[in-house]
Amino acid sequence: MPDTKNILSSLLDELIKLAQSTFSSYKEEAKTDIQQFYDNAKADLQKWIDQLSSNQITKENFESLVADQKTLLEMELLLEKGET
Repeated sequence: MPDTKNILSSLLDELIKLAQSTFSSYKEEAKTDIQQFYDNAKADLQKWIDQLSSNQITKENFESLVADQKTLLEMELLLEKGET
């Protein structure tokens, strides 16, 4: 069974780095936005991890779902900063 806390923590760190590199002038705001997004998406992430560990979804499905969440985050940050 995957280490859920480690996966979620790694994902949060990766999302924060992504936002900070994308929006260098908004580093602190980006970190706050990422934390809020992560808190809202955590239930879905946990569900997907559970489904992956019980073979209800494939690794490829899991990676696709997580990638979709990252894309959604990028879009939300761009809209929030008015850079669409």
